[in-house]
Amino acid sequence: QETLLTLLYPNNGLWFLYNLFIYCVAIALSEYWSTMRIKQELWLAGIAMLLFAVSGWLHTILNATPLSWYFPFFAMGYYVHKYQEQIFKHSKTILLISGICYVITVPFWMMREVPTFYQWINLGSIFAYVYRYSVSVAGTLFFFMTAKVYFDRPYSLLEKIGTKTLGIYIFQFVIL
Repeated sequence: QETLLTLLYPNNGLWFLYNLFIYCVAIALSEYWSTMRIKQELWLAGIAMLLFAVSGWLHTILNATPLSWYFPFFAMGYYVHKYQEQIFKHSKTILLISGICYVITVPFWMMREVPTFYQWINLGSIFAYVYRYSVSVAGTLFFFMTAKVYFDRPYSLLEKIGTKTLGIYIFQFVIL
């Protein structure tokens, strides 16, 4: 019974691994289903919308809400890697635009609530979600591009630690 509950509500320390598994399955399915007429990006957008619809219905069952919230960021990382040559040709432009957008929008950002400017102007709950995602995407792009443009050198200690993070993550879960 406890195993079933863990599968239904994977919100313990291993929720991240559960999400990664679902995301990898979604990427693999979108690659498998993609054709010349229906591109992989459209399949992934459809899967993301399906996850959002299901999360409104299931909430925490099967980790649906966090699963749908973090999926666009996983997909963004996947596509940055997939199209890195094209993206890094424009890295300084992306860095500038994302930095300006991030600096302007982050003061009003709230993680689980509507933006702080809603005390003066309420643009509805859908805009609040779009705003929350937009600020997060701008910040992710800004910090990623900053690291890529200015710190793209090998750091052997960080690279060695990076290969052990899964083991460290699981070990801390066992200890706790």
